[in-house]
Amino acid sequence: MRLAAGYLAIGGERRPNDFILLLAGLGKSPAEHARALVLAGLALSDLPAERVQEKTRTEVTRGLVQTLGDEPMSLPGCVWRLAAHLAYTEIRALR
Repeated sequence: MRLAAGYLAIGGERRPNDFILLLAGLGKSPAEHARALVLAGLALSDLPAERVQEKTRTEVTRGLVQTLGDEPMSLPGCVWRLAAHLAYTEIRALR
């Protein structure tokens, strides 16, 4: 997924942002949605800052913050929260 977003970024700004927003909206269950958000956040953090639209950064970051605050915390949940935290930290570093 991260490689796909990077590849789309070669062609311009709109396509990778659309892809990341689509990815961030996936998931039928809360756990699946959290995984999709983490992947979207990591893909977003891989993009050059000039290719990231503010709307994309805002929506993915908002979703990651919500994911970080969800309870209860199971072992797999811990792993995904750690990944969400790392992705969120990397996105903030883009600014």
